[in-house]
Parts: sequence; structure tokens; C-alpha cells
Amino acid sequence: MAIIYYLTKRKIRLIGALVLIFDWLLPQAIHAEYLMYLLTIMNTYAVLAISWDFLFGYLGLLSLGHSFFMGVAGYSAALMALNYGIPPIAAIFLGPLVAIVITLAVGLPSLRLRGHFFALLTFLLILVAAKITDATPWLGGHDGLFGIPFLSSDMVIKRLLEFNMSFVLLVFALAVTLAIVKSRYGLMLQAIREDEVAARAAGIDVTKYKMYGLIVSAYVAGLSGSFIVFLSGVVNPTIYGLDNASYPLIMSFLIGRGTIFGPVIGAYLIKGIEESLRIEILLKARLFIYATIVFLIFYFYRGGLIDVARQISESMKKRGGSRP
Repeated sequence: MAIIYYLTKRKIRLIGALVLIFDWLLPQAIHAEYLMYLLTIMNTYAVLAISWDFLFGYLGLLSLGHSFFMGVAGYSAALMALNYGIPPIAAIFLGPLVAIVITLAVGLPSLRLRGHFFALLTFLLILVAAKITDATPWLGGHDGLFGIPFLSSDMVIKRLLEFNMSFVLLVFALAVTLAIVKSRYGLMLQAIREDEVAARAAGIDVTKYKMYGLIVSAYVAGLSGSFIVFLSGVVNPTIYGLDNASYPLIMSFLIGRGTIFGPVIGAYLIKGIEESLRIEILLKARLFIYATIVFLIFYFYRGGLIDVARQISESMKKRGGSRP
């Protein structure tokens, strides 16, 4: 654990790059269909988790309904492909733009809310969105939209193409969020997170920066939603469900929020274990199990597993230093 802490804190860029390289090279070399599918799912939810971690970890806005952006983008991308013949790859990047438009419509008044009020509003959004979608015939109603084209009609290359696309989206999400976090804009976001009142007193336009942060988070989250509909070939109101709303929160808190790469590791752990051990009773209770684990970690170690590793590392150093 001490090694994990050291590497995560001191060499996170190098480790992240090596993980991404390994992630891409392994399926290219092995060509195992299930392995490619598993990594594709991991990458997709890693993108969703990154978007949530960016919003909460660097801006301090707790979202309990991040699947809203995922669902809006997913339905939008599906309609673009089905009704207007837009190629799937183009629709993947265009779908989240609709999520941004809706974010602009509901985001400005919601950003005036703080703490749990904002969190409750985001949770309300997914409930309302699911009901509206369920009652709208041109959105497929309860059954959703079917016949959504895959990335390729050639089943031989379909799985490899899906994996490569998920990898591209993961790299894109990491590049965008890391570039922002390391910039002057990222410092503004963190200043708002630490003390909003002090940030306003310092002349920072808090509402503007919050809106920019929400837009970035919505677009990145939307990418996971628009991609997953072309992965499955169907989209229905369950995309707004509690599973997709809970996953990014759990994945981010598990390793440590506000780390960008932490949610990626969390997504790999959660989805990897879940997809590899498809035991019915565990699948039904998965959210309860994940939430319990995260609650215990967060209760005792607010920084997630990184904090656990840090404390173990410090304890080992003290023991080593106390020896004659």
C-alpha cells in the first residue's frame, strides 16, 4: 500500500500513461473478444467517472444525477443516427452537445444552489427525465429506441472498433480534464471549491466558472452515454437509472476524489469485478455492497484508498525510524 501511495502521488502521470498503453496494446495482441468487451465497458464508465470527479473534486458540486447528461446525450445520438442518418462516430461527439444546451437552460438557476440543495436538484432531474422519456412516444416510451446502428456492420471487426473508440474517448476525457485542472482556470475552480465567499471577494466570477465547469462535465459525461447506445444498439429510460447515477460517485470515492486518474482505477475495479463475477445475487445487491464499502472508506479515510495507503506509509516510516 505504501508503494501504491508513493506511485500514485509522485508518478501519477507516468503510471497513467503506462496503464493507457497497456490498456490499448493488450486487446490488439490477444484479440480475445470478451477481453475487448470488458475493457470497453471499463473505459466507458471511466469516462463517466472522470466527468463526475471533475465536477465534484475540483469544483465542489455534488451531483446525484450525473446519468442525466448520459441519458440526454444517448437519446440525442440515437435519434441523430436513426432519423437523420448521421454516422455513429459523428453522433457520439454531437449527442453531448444537446446535453450542453439543456445544461445551459437548467444550469444557471441551479448553480445558485449550494451543497445538498444542488445535489437534490440533480437527483430530481433524472427522475423527471425518466418519466418524460417513458411517456414520450417518439422517444420509444418505456421500451426505448431499438435498431440503433453499431459502429460497424462487420461483426469480425466490430468488437475491436468499439474498444478502440472507447479508448479514444477515455484519452480525450483525460486530456481535456487534466489540461483544465493544470491551467489558470483549474486554479479558479479549486479556489471556488475551497471557499466560494472568499473567491467572490477576490473578484472571481463564481457563477461563470461554475457554469463552464458544469458544461465540461456534462459534455464528457455525455460522451459515455452517446457511445454506450451504439455499443448496445438500444436505449431506454433505464439509462437515467440509479445504477448509472451511482457508479461515478462510487468509482471516484473508492480511490480518492479530485485525482482524475483515481476514478479510472475505480471504474476498472468496480466494472471489472462486476463483469467478471456475474453472480446473480451479487449483481442484485451490487449498489448496496459498493455503497457500504465506499461509506466505510470515506468514514474512516476521507481521501479514499489513497488516504489509506498514505497512513500505512507514514506508519511504516515511523516504525522504521524508531528502530535502533
